[in-house]
Amino acid sequence: MVFTRRAIGDSGLDADRIERWATEALKEAEVKSLDEEGYFVSVAAAPGAWACKPTVDEAMNVLQEVLVDWATLKLADGEDDIPAFGGVSLAS
Repeated sequence: MVFTRRAIGDSGLDADRIERWATEALKEAEVKSLDEEGYFVSVAAAPGAWACKPTVDEAMNVLQEVLVDWATLKLADGEDDIPAFGGVSLAS
């Protein structure tokens, strides 16, 4: 499920801050080549947030969307174990 900016806004969450957070999180992404299969990218501090695509750029673009969804779901569930990245915190 991909959260649209409107869906995030409707939830009362700050979409701009979540997107900035995801952009900062991408700076810590680990990229692994899967030989002929493409690239696997993930952020260790965001367990379960990963993407696998034919190119690094495609994988990073998908990972950013995944990170937004990951953080949005955690916030919606009231979880507070979301790490800060690049000085951007999602903690209340």
